[in-house]
Amino acid sequence: MPTKFPDRVKRFFKAFNAKVTGEDKIIIDQYLEDRHKKLFYSMRIFDQKHCLDVTKTLLNSDREVTKITLQLALLHDIGKQVQPFYLLERVLVVVFPRKTMKIPVEPLISNPLKKAWQLKYWHPEYGARLAEKGDFDNYLTELIRYHHHLPPKFQEIEDFQWSDNLN
Repeated sequence: MPTKFPDRVKRFFKAFNAKVTGEDKIIIDQYLEDRHKKLFYSMRIFDQKHCLDVTKTLLNSDREVTKITLQLALLHDIGKQVQPFYLLERVLVVVFPRKTMKIPVEPLISNPLKKAWQLKYWHPEYGARLAEKGDFDNYLTELIRYHHHLPPKFQEIEDFQWSDNLN
């Protein structure tokens, strides 16, 4: 289920005040290993907060979520850091989606408009590549790679997508 436009507007304004709290750090320390934390903390603060919100929604739900599902929730957007991906660029790709535009996974595009769509559509692959370099568990890497895939390839992704769509 795609996120509704008013929810996107709310998320946009929420990003301006994003910060990681002491409570958030407890969650990060509980579910992420040091190798995971390195990539988590290299994300922009608003991506970190979004990932934490997705995780908290799962934790507060009645779903039986696994540790690896929570790791996916915390790390799913690590691929957005391969190039600067600014807030206004993110607005652009939401307001003007280009699902039919053929944008290759590589090379990374320098044109600001095309770069934004490239990062939007290929960040799961970029994230999986970063996870491979970071010596993540193969299953977690695959969850990151397919976290937007429909229908979900794994139960963890189905649970994750439910929460991601709420945040």
